[in-house]
Amino acid sequence: MRRALLILFAPLSLLAAMLVFTLPASAAEPFSGDTIAAHDQTEYSQGNFASRFHITYRPHVRVCANASTGASCDARVTTDSAGTPQAATGPTGYGPTQLLKAYNLSGQSAAATPPVIAIVDAYGDPNIQSDLNLYSTKFGISTLPSCSGTVAGSAAACFQKINEQGGTTYPATNAGWALETALDVEVAHATCQNCSILLVEASSNNYYDLMSAVDQAVKLGATVVSNSYGSSEFAGENVYDTHFNRPGVAFTFSAGDAGYGVEYPAASPYVTAVGGTSLFVNSDGSYNQELVWSGTGSGCSAYESKPAWQIDPGCTGRTVADVSADADPNTGAAVYDSVSYGGQTGWFQVGGTSLASPLVAAVYAQGGIPGGVQANSLPYTLGSASNLHDVASGSNGVCGGSYLCTALLGYDGPTGLGSPNGIGAFSSTTSSSPIQTPPTPPTPPAPTPSFTLSASPTSLTIVRGNDGSDTITVKPSGGFTGSVKLSVNGVPSGVSASFSKNPTSSSSSLRFSTSRRTVTGTYTLTIQGTSGSLATTTTLALTIR
Repeated sequence: MRRALLILFAPLSLLAAMLVFTLPASAAEPFSGDTIAAHDQTEYSQGNFASRFHITYRPHVRVCANASTGASCDARVTTDSAGTPQAATGPTGYGPTQLLKAYNLSGQSAAATPPVIAIVDAYGDPNIQSDLNLYSTKFGISTLPSCSGTVAGSAAACFQKINEQGGTTYPATNAGWALETALDVEVAHATCQNCSILLVEASSNNYYDLMSAVDQAVKLGATVVSNSYGSSEFAGENVYDTHFNRPGVAFTFSAGDAGYGVEYPAASPYVTAVGGTSLFVNSDGSYNQELVWSGTGSGCSAYESKPAWQIDPGCTGRTVADVSADADPNTGAAVYDSVSYGGQTGWFQVGGTSLASPLVAAVYAQGGIPGGVQANSLPYTLGSASNLHDVASGSNGVCGGSYLCTALLGYDGPTGLGSPNGIGAFSSTTSSSPIQTPPTPPTPPAPTPSFTLSASPTSLTIVRGNDGSDTITVKPSGGFTGSVKLSVNGVPSGVSASFSKNPTSSSSSLRFSTSRRTVTGTYTLTIQGTSGSLATTTTLALTIR
């Protein structure tokens, strides 16, 4: 297998890479934070996924804080109804069996020596190797011993951890990034079990440190580098692209978890931008279907040029994403983490496009990267209807009905060319029926009349014995003009609730009355709106004190 060499960059590029940029918030991200979880809950309710696939919907939150400078990790963890991440004593979520069966993978590389998958993350995880071995033992897959020499020179698969300079003095522990690291390492090993894992811990989440870690990964022989972090695009981002312009090495990047909008470095024309799906499997773990996960990033880059092999007509620049894989936290991966997160350790259920990136990285590693080839071109030149699942349902925001935010047959922004169905689209195997054909402008689907509900504010506190109110707003879409009948469920004993206008076509005040005997506490209320065969819900957190 070809081993990549460290590339030395011009001093100007290195100087520019040391700059710290202030990252503007994207103007094209309608989903964020709890809004993503609320949207997902509506999708689950309408799709009846709980009964069809035995998946219990749970809210989810960001694993890492949203960084004002540098990058944030793109992982989300499921929580209880109060928004507290929950650790269990045993695995919840998908394990190696589901991930391999769903994506038609053997979990083994046929290479004579173990391919090296590098994981680049910020800050330290002091327990990662023991956590990985516990994970492996629990699922009955091979454990990875410490590498006795260089990771690239090992005759058997092994694990090595270094800092961004290649040494063994590790950065300070960060609980959020440690959970991200556990997700990345465990999913990469689950998906390619005889690959070596090289974890490179950057000193911080600043791009200078992260890019130093990327360079170190390639220097030590990684042919695939998984990265599950990013930020909103920013002027000057292009200076970092040189770190990824290395033919023969695959760089995967998560597309983001804020809904429609573009993240960097996923926008770089030299990386594989991995979008997110909701993956539903049959009882034996085999593939059933995928939908767009509403939180995945996508869109048209404001700064990056389009690579030659990407020929979609609606974006003159770089389009995100290229391919996709499971990212929905409710169809997320079981992750073991013994670094205390939110005061808990054990088995978490984690998703976000941070899950999709190491999964696709491991698929690249199984297939092998042809020397001298830009790895992110392979799905475009080798992808076919037989080696990619074409995800053609769902959306991640509003962009005028465009394929940039809505899944269609063939290429679309949220899921790219689709998700892996074997390794054929990610290796040197040839294909006779490419999915991407000469472009024709996509025809947006006819709008379907519908509506959504929202509560303002989303949380309300009432001192018992007093009254309070909240505004429930009906937002029509697709030409919907009907009236909506409102109801509320979950109201605690001792509280009365009524709507000022019911039914309504615009908004209604939801009024609450309490008594001095009302039991204090926080209650999650579900407000449902129905109009004929249409139904949707929103939630309101009511606190009585």
